[in-house]
Amino acid sequence: AVVTAQPAPALTDEQQFVLSLSPHEIHTIIEGSAFLLIIVAMADGELDQKEEEVYDAALEKFVGLFESTDALVNEQFETEFLEKEKEMKSSHETFFSKLNAAQDEAETEKLVTNYIADFSKLLDKAPESVSVKIKNHIRESCLEVAEASGEGPGANICGAEALVIEELLWRLEIDLDEETRSRVSSSLEEQSETE
Repeated sequence: AVVTAQPAPALTDEQQFVLSLSPHEIHTIIEGSAFLLIIVAMADGELDQKEEEVYDAALEKFVGLFESTDALVNEQFETEFLEKEKEMKSSHETFFSKLNAAQDEAETEKLVTNYIADFSKLLDKAPESVSVKIKNHIRESCLEVAEASGEGPGANICGAEALVIEELLWRLEIDLDEETRSRVSSSLEEQSETE
């Protein structure tokens, strides 16, 4: 009997995309997934416990986008990613460290604007299937974090959060689809009735 070697399972498109990035770009995409949600959560002035729980779950889902159903593929990806991570740690200042070092509001605003532009360029650079998955994740996560706050029934997106979500999605060229519009507007209508 002839034993034919099984071809090694291939990395997913998402994994290949991440490994093709420079250390700076990897920082941008990883920190971006966290930063965008923080902006939404903080739009109403605080990050409450419910928002924090949804935020943590959203970050786990984001990491899940880069996992394969094959354990060997994930192991190979992790090994290569850890090599990249060593480079990242030795060669780059993170966006969050720059943000913490910002001297005033103007500097902070400039950093955020440039950062969102960099994140948007990365989404353009990604293969379409990968870009669509990341954009869908961002849209859904922003809504989930916004809906987590507040005490009322149903969706709890406040006006400030709605504005932030709309601006972020617009800047990242993520479609404000019908479902997103509906979730935001029904939430705002519900609040104005309550008030």
